[in-house]
Amino acid sequence: MKNKGLLILYFLCLATLLTSCGSVRRMLAGSKDSPKLYPIIQGMGPNVKFGYINTKGEVVIQPQFKQAWFFSEGLAVACIEHEKCGYIDETGKFIINPQFQLASRFVDGIAGVIAGDKIGYIDKTGKYLINPQFDFPRGGGDWQIVLSIFNEDLASVKTGEKTGYIDKSGKYVINPQFDIGLPFMEGLAAVMIGEKWGFVDKTGKIVINPQFERAQPFVNGLAAVKIGNQWGYVDKTGKIIINPQFDFAAPFAYEGAAVVFLKDKAGYIDKDGKYLVNPQYSIPPSASRDAEAVLLAAYTVTSDLGRLSASEGLALVNAGGSSVETMKFGYADGSGEFKINPQFMLASPFFGELALVLFDRQEFGWINKEGKIVWRLSKENPQASTNTKQQIDVSVTTPTNTNRPVANTNTMPAQAEQSGRLATDSNIRSEANKDAASLGIHFKNAKIKILDEKSYLRDGENVTWYRIQVTEYGCSVDANLGCGKNSPSDSDEGWVNAKNILLD
Repeated sequence: MKNKGLLILYFLCLATLLTSCGSVRRMLAGSKDSPKLYPIIQGMGPNVKFGYINTKGEVVIQPQFKQAWFFSEGLAVACIEHEKCGYIDETGKFIINPQFQLASRFVDGIAGVIAGDKIGYIDKTGKYLINPQFDFPRGGGDWQIVLSIFNEDLASVKTGEKTGYIDKSGKYVINPQFDIGLPFMEGLAAVMIGEKWGFVDKTGKIVINPQFERAQPFVNGLAAVKIGNQWGYVDKTGKIIINPQFDFAAPFAYEGAAVVFLKDKAGYIDKDGKYLVNPQYSIPPSASRDAEAVLLAAYTVTSDLGRLSASEGLALVNAGGSSVETMKFGYADGSGEFKINPQFMLASPFFGELALVLFDRQEFGWINKEGKIVWRLSKENPQASTNTKQQIDVSVTTPTNTNRPVANTNTMPAQAEQSGRLATDSNIRSEANKDAASLGIHFKNAKIKILDEKSYLRDGENVTWYRIQVTEYGCSVDANLGCGKNSPSDSDEGWVNAKNILLD
């Protein structure tokens, strides 16, 4: 994986694949994968160091490793330098000393490692169960260690130029005969013979003849396949269930929804091929080309590929354009209601309690399901917070707004426990700027708590904004709007001009 550390950490920031939905009715409600610790980085470029936070954003393993992956079965791959990787426990202590060129996650107590340019397998004490003997193709072949992860008790390995499948004793149960072999999922594996893809069972018998230009693993009963230039879905008999019609198709989530691409737009379908959401959300021009790399990257973290379409009851929504600079990602539930407003440059699905988001090209962080930033890397101060009280609401992310306050902006500490109320109906902004994106509206006399304060000169005038948290709802100056919350999706935290606040 070499320099793919950030790639994996970002979960490839799966926004290149997931532009998601407005009204998906069926979602993946949860997953057996629910990590306790999440990788973070300190610094940038060659000086980058990896550490870990818990779900509250507290740093529990200080940044110190050159690379580090997600934990699996209590251990995580960590590298102290290039091609010197081992496994740490949840205290950051090396349980298996750094000695491998590359290493994969543990599955059922066994992990693939590379030593001397050969793939072998170890147990959780570091003892070899299968000595390094299988080929690892150098020069763009780093992903072979990922494909060689044991899944459903078999692993795809290469001898020479051909791929077969071994059991946990290291014995070939399917002799090397395929050009490429993907991991077994739901009892079948996608294999390439010549230039066509088909599927084999665990005896090596071809159950779906090689006939597809591309094929993905079976997930939730269906596999996406490419016929000609279009993607559709087949069942385990090879019968086409959803006709090829998409530019790309992702695996189905457990609740029966899959994201598909069509003409540079993304939408959602159900297992009958019926659109739950018509293709309408912008995707990057390269998304269809990169999507399969995202699938492979996701497999480094989890075999639950269904989360690529939906996870933890939430789906990614790109409410912006197709370029990175204009994308605005947020999260919606199965009814299409925004739970976290669109505002991020890139974002990943939720993996357990947290999801990774990018604010700009150099800043990213982990957010929880309430939309709170539990940890953020700042390009000005790239340090990991150890104080959960320093959690920041997503509303303070840096948008792509070009009409920002002047350069001499001063940020002052939040007033300690200062509270007040809204003097009138007020827009909650994503930034201390009247032109920043609105996160919603709160009504007059809503009680608020001051979280932060910014003052700056604008057009010769000193302007002050407060970042607030609404603690009790008010009533609108417009009697037709009534009292309470203007909209269920409106944020309870954000920036408001000080002129609209009466302090206690």
